[in-house]
Amino acid sequence: MSPFLESLARPLLVFHGLLAGATIGLLTHHMVWVWRRDAMLPIRRRQARRFIRLGFIATVLQLGTGLLVYPTYRIRVRLAHFDQLVQGHVPSAWLSQLFDLKEHSGALLFAATTALLLGDLVQDEIQSHRFPALGRTVHRLIALVAAALAWLATVIGLWISSYHGLGQLPP
Repeated sequence: MSPFLESLARPLLVFHGLLAGATIGLLTHHMVWVWRRDAMLPIRRRQARRFIRLGFIATVLQLGTGLLVYPTYRIRVRLAHFDQLVQGHVPSAWLSQLFDLKEHSGALLFAATTALLLGDLVQDEIQSHRFPALGRTVHRLIALVAAALAWLATVIGLWISSYHGLGQLPP
């Protein structure tokens, strides 16, 4: 029995990688914009809002395509090559653990971008609060974490793919 959507695994993996690049770009730009000295100017706030909204969409699409590719990856690559017993031990187990780190980074990235999006939606309320600097500081730190997680997940994904990609899938 072949995995779900196996025939589309390669194009989906390419699209997943392209979305990773877009996610990195959008979230890194957002982080740079909110850390600027003039971040509170209306034009800067609008640009930062645009980057987080597009970054959230790119993150959701990236995670969605990753979930579509995962069954094929799990059977054709991870079980067959990274989790395979060779002479009583698994020589490539560290690659599976690295992929687990990538998965967890992606989940945390989704949480961080969701927090940024929700923060953006209530930003005017936060600015009128007694401690507006605290709200900006928290937003800046979450933006920094989101950009770092996007970079981490992408670099790990590319690194793992360099060891063994989907390769030639059976017909």
